[in-house]
Amino acid sequence: MKVTFVAANYAPSVGGAQEHVRQVAEGLAGRGHQVDVITTDAERPPSGSDPGRVGPRREVLGGVAVERYPVAHRLARLHRDARRVRRRVRPPVHLGTPVATPLECGPLSARMALAVRAAHRRSDVVVGCSSPFLTMVAPPYLRGSGRAASVAMPLLHLRLEGFHPWIGRALVRCEGVTASTSDERRVQVGLGVDPGAVALLPPGTDPAAFPPIEQATARARLGLPEGPTVGYLGRLAPHKGIDTLLDAAPAIWAAVPGTTVVVAGASAGWDGAAQRQRALADDRLVVRGAFDEVDKATWYAACDVVAFPSREESFGMVMVEAWAARRPVVAADVHAVRTIVRDGIDGLLVPVGDAAALAAAVVDLLRDPDRARGFGRAGRARRGRAVVGGHRRRLGGLPRRDRPAPGRRPGREARLTCAGSPGCWSETGSTTSTVARSRP
Repeated sequence: MKVTFVAANYAPSVGGAQEHVRQVAEGLAGRGHQVDVITTDAERPPSGSDPGRVGPRREVLGGVAVERYPVAHRLARLHRDARRVRRRVRPPVHLGTPVATPLECGPLSARMALAVRAAHRRSDVVVGCSSPFLTMVAPPYLRGSGRAASVAMPLLHLRLEGFHPWIGRALVRCEGVTASTSDERRVQVGLGVDPGAVALLPPGTDPAAFPPIEQATARARLGLPEGPTVGYLGRLAPHKGIDTLLDAAPAIWAAVPGTTVVVAGASAGWDGAAQRQRALADDRLVVRGAFDEVDKATWYAACDVVAFPSREESFGMVMVEAWAARRPVVAADVHAVRTIVRDGIDGLLVPVGDAAALAAAVVDLLRDPDRARGFGRAGRARRGRAVVGGHRRRLGGLPRRDRPAPGRRPGREARLTCAGSPGCWSETGSTTSTVARSRP
C-alpha cells in the first residue's frame, strides 16, 4: 500500500502533531508500506512571524520519503496582517483565540497543491493532517479523479469558540477520519462526520526513551539549581497557558520558597516568558529555548511536577511524556486533557486560566512527594498499558482503501478498515471501524 501524508510541518520540526504524524508514517514504513510526506520547508507554523526553515528539499527519514515545498513569505506576511486586523475587530477571548481560517493558517502553495493532486493518482491513501491548516482542509478537494481514499487526521484543538466551517466540510468529504480522543470523536460526529468513519488513533511515546535518571544528575546536566522544580516543557505559544504558570509562580514561591519554575521549549512566536523573566528579575524563574530530543528525558527527570496549563489541545503529548518519565502532571481542565488525566489518580486538573488553583495544586504535590511519585507511577503504568502495548499494531491500522473493481468509477466506493489503539485513555479495549461509503 502507498500512503501519502500532507502536513504543514514535519520532522525535524518539533511539536506534538509533527511527532504523531512521524510515528504513524514511520510505523507504516516499517511494516513494508511505501510512505511519502508532502510538507513545507518551515520549521514553525508556515504563516507565523518567523516560520524558519528546515531542509533539504528531499530526503528519507525513518524509511519515509519527505518532499518539502518552500513557504511563500509574501503570502505569509499577508496572512499575518489579516490576523492582526481580525484580532482588532474580534479580540481574543479568555479561553482561547479567535477561530482561525484555513486561508490564514496556510500554507498557500500552488506547487504543493499540484503535488497533492498527483498523490491522489499515485497513492492508495492520502492523509491530510492538522486542522486548521490547509494541509487537512484542501486534500479532499484536490483529488479530482484520483484513485486514492482521502483520510483526515485533523488533531482538532477542542475549544469553546468552535471551528471554521471549512473544517467540518472537509471532514465530511473524507472516507475516513482519525480522532486522538473520544472527545475529539464526539466533536467530529457533531460536525457531520459519519460515526462509522471515525477511528481512535491516540498518540503515543516510547517508554524506553525515558530511562530513570537521578534528579540531581539531571539538574546538574541542565545547569538548574538543586531543589523543588516545576516545569513547563513544550512549545512557547499563546494558547499553551504559560502565562497562567507565570502568574502562579509568586504563590508557589511563597509556599515553597526554594522552588525553581522552568519554562523550556521552542518559540512559536510568543516571547511572554522571556518578558516576564526580565520583569521579575528572579533567578528562580528559568526560561530556556528549544532543546534537543535526546535531552527531553533529562528535562522531565529534573522536574518534581510537570505543569500543563494549556487552554486548548487535541491531545497533549507533554502529559504522556511526563508519565513515561514517571512525573506527575498538573493540567488545565480542557476537553482533550480530561479524557486523558484521571484527576487525583495520575494527575490533578485545575480550571483553565486559574493561576491560584494551579499554584495550590503544584504546592500540594511539592509538599507531598510520596503522592507526587504515586501519580507518576500510575501514569507510567497506565500509558504503558494504553499506548505502548497497541502502538505498533495501531500503526498498521491506518484507514486503507481497497482498489475499485475494473470498470468501477475510481474513488466512488471506498472500504476502509480503521483499527484504533487498545485503550484510548478514557476507554478500554480496541476500537475498530469499517466503512463503505460513496464520495460526496
